[in-house]
Amino acid sequence: VRELIASGRLDPDRVAPEDPFGFRDDLGALIDAAYRYSAFEPGLDCTLFGTGSVDHLHANIASAKRGALPPDMHARMSDPFSGLDSVTGH
Repeated sequence: VRELIASGRLDPDRVAPEDPFGFRDDLGALIDAAYRYSAFEPGLDCTLFGTGSVDHLHANIASAKRGALPPDMHARMSDPFSGLDSVTGH
């Protein structure tokens, strides 16, 4: 995020570089939101996740079973990046 801001591709007023999605202290919530975002995003056909733990596998499946993100959370994760013109931001 810092690199995208420095290159002028990302508006610093739309995203906080130190916590772009607002999950700084809750990694579990970020992972859950990321799986739910990608699993239900129009145009994405699959979500891949790797794990070395059966517990993590079950947690990942549970995230997908929760369904799509609520509209406000979906916007929180996508709107700041809507102006990027490639998947890498380069």
